[in-house]
Amino acid sequence: MYDVLVVGLGPAGCSAAVTLGRMQRSIIAVDSGEPRNGTSLKAHGFMTRDGADAQEVRDRGIAELAAYPDVEVRRGAVVEIGIDGGSFYALLKGGTSIQTRRILFASGVRDILPPVPGLSEAWGSSVHHCVYCSGWEIRGTPIAVLGSSLAHARLAVHLNRLSKDVVLYSQGYSGADPHAASLLSRNSIEIVDEHVSGVEEISAGSVLVHVENGVTRRFSGLFVFPEREQRSDLPVMLHCELLDDGRVATNQYFQTSVRGVFAAGDMARSRTSKFSPHQIVVAAAQGAQAAMIVDQDLLYAEG
Repeated sequence: MYDVLVVGLGPAGCSAAVTLGRMQRSIIAVDSGEPRNGTSLKAHGFMTRDGADAQEVRDRGIAELAAYPDVEVRRGAVVEIGIDGGSFYALLKGGTSIQTRRILFASGVRDILPPVPGLSEAWGSSVHHCVYCSGWEIRGTPIAVLGSSLAHARLAVHLNRLSKDVVLYSQGYSGADPHAASLLSRNSIEIVDEHVSGVEEISAGSVLVHVENGVTRRFSGLFVFPEREQRSDLPVMLHCELLDDGRVATNQYFQTSVRGVFAAGDMARSRTSKFSPHQIVVAAAQGAQAAMIVDQDLLYAEG
């Protein structure tokens, strides 16, 4: 019987596993090896690691767990999970079955990009979603935004702080949201209504945007808002409540709607949260906080 099963070893999961390992909690941490930012070249905004190689940051985070003998790391996947009396059971790929007193989901989300040819090939190097993570490196250069919603208009205005050469490709819907159109007009953001027919990455930080009328322009970065889905269906297996955006609902203590099940990182959000950024440093902080609460929860249960 383990104290805690941690699902996912991204920033949230690694941070949680370290915190729990330091309290000599018996942990089994299972990771699929498919991180959300697997295509990202650099990690930014993380104190002491700003600009570090993203893969090296992931590998080092997992390697550091070896210092804690109570933390067991398994490469693979949890394929089944359920409640067993006052604890939980989980079946790992390969047939291993375990029991655990608590579960901490940190399995992340999967990005679903708009169906534009070439977009996925440039994802993480020239195509981005977070201005805080990727804006500074391309400041003062031509930047494009793909989308027509008010959120896309606000992103274009936000990027306008870093560059005065920002273009929004509306895919033919520039007038669909009058608030977005007004915001773009007030900030003198150029709008291209023609549909983007393809994206072609020349090199990291250099991307061509092709439109259907044959015009091609070159940018240092293209920003999109991908749709997102849970990377793991395990929370659904346990009947955890999901929010409208598909993320697992938690309270301020990272507890899900299922007693004994906690969630942190990109895959979860507090029901009362109005702003939940997708950043490595935020996920790591949430993982540490959630782990402390799990440890306290176990402590109280032990009397």
